[in-house]
Amino acid sequence: MNREQWLNEFFHESINFIDSKVIELKPKYPWFRTASELKNKIKFSTTAPTRAKYIGNCFKSSCSESKYSEIFISAKINDSMQVAATLIHEVIHAVDDNQSGHRKPFSKLAKLLLLEGKPTATTHGEEFIKHFKPIIDKLGNYPHSKMTLSINIKKQKPRLLLAKCVSCDWKYRITKLQAEKGLSSCGACDDKMMLSV
Repeated sequence: MNREQWLNEFFHESINFIDSKVIELKPKYPWFRTASELKNKIKFSTTAPTRAKYIGNCFKSSCSESKYSEIFISAKINDSMQVAATLIHEVIHAVDDNQSGHRKPFSKLAKLLLLEGKPTATTHGEEFIKHFKPIIDKLGNYPHSKMTLSINIKKQKPRLLLAKCVSCDWKYRITKLQAEKGLSSCGACDDKMMLSV
């Protein structure tokens, strides 16, 4: 089983539980879609690690040419329970097609689906673990090794050269090609400009 299959299987195993909670809130939030309705309108993928703090992302159906809700789980995480909690968090966004962001409809459903913490950064607690551990036990651990960006990435040097006035504090950036053609005079005092090293 690969990562995407695991994510799909986890979702399919969770459909009845998700539906039971969505149905509770549907009278108040009629635009909510059940997981059963989403079953053939949702796709799961893993994305490359980024410097961004988010570990999951859901794009509303209007972003997809085929009108799918597209959910991406970051390759930065590999803990099965964290992946499960992230997936449930993103499925909530798919349920309301990203209409609510992290506002009240989202947070109410998140609590019913046993997520804890701030709506923008939900986590799994004991109740979540108790409910979803049997599914993870059935599927096995998330088949992925955590990826991290190298912390030794060298900072890129500026491509533009710095030109400074010899008399005042006026300065500007210039390309190497422009500098080879010659520097203009200072825009403030009309004196000579020179490249700063």
